[in-house]
Amino acid sequence: MRNEILPLFKSHYSICKSALTLATKEKELGSRSIIKLTQENNIDLPFLIEDNMSSFLEAYTHFKDINQKYVYGVRLTFCSDVNDKSEESLNTECKYVILFNNTQGYYDFIKIWNRAATEWFYYFPRVDFNSIKSLWTKNLTLAVPFYDSFLFNNNMTCRNCIPSTEIPPEVYFLERNDLPFDESIRSIVKKYAKDSEVVETQSIYYETPDDFLPYLTMRCIGKRSVISKPQLDHMSSDTFNLNHWRDRHGI
Repeated sequence: MRNEILPLFKSHYSICKSALTLATKEKELGSRSIIKLTQENNIDLPFLIEDNMSSFLEAYTHFKDINQKYVYGVRLTFCSDVNDKSEESLNTECKYVILFNNTQGYYDFIKIWNRAATEWFYYFPRVDFNSIKSLWTKNLTLAVPFYDSFLFNNNMTCRNCIPSTEIPPEVYFLERNDLPFDESIRSIVKKYAKDSEVVETQSIYYETPDDFLPYLTMRCIGKRSVISKPQLDHMSSDTFNLNHWRDRHGI
């Protein structure tokens, strides 16, 4: 297991999921930029894990302008069968992260994303392992996120998500965000991953704990809920921020 804690940023392109942007110029009272935060905190290799492809061009352009290496990935819904567009099929859904190993990985992933967002779309883009195995290349890496994975969903939400043997995950992410089930899931991941790589990560959606209330407000607007009853997963913790990564990293 690696000693470092990988920073997993998400930008405002993942709509209503992050308060951070990819802008190079920040307004005085505006949202913080992942580009600026990367520079200010001397982050050697930021990860940008989005829920769609919209941010790729801006991320590529701005990171290139500052000569900064980074890793881009998309958090995508997997189900047991993309042809089963029924409410029952939702019970088989979980998330995986597809990372681009290089520039060619972007072009390879586009073929998967285009079909996920059109032909296989059901409420939102989704895929299944059988459908993408012919499209999979060595330029892509399959990663298992800590939250909303098949391990999390099967143990915490009573879903029936069956992992694939077609494309084995190469890496499993661990997190620690002071949520009551974190340690239980960490133990399950470590036991299941066996010989696969397991890495400590930190999801970062805003800069400091003080940003949590504005972040929660934004999430509630997107969910059409209210702060007193947000009905949002993982909102009992204010640690999904850069300061928490710094604390865990010993900075």
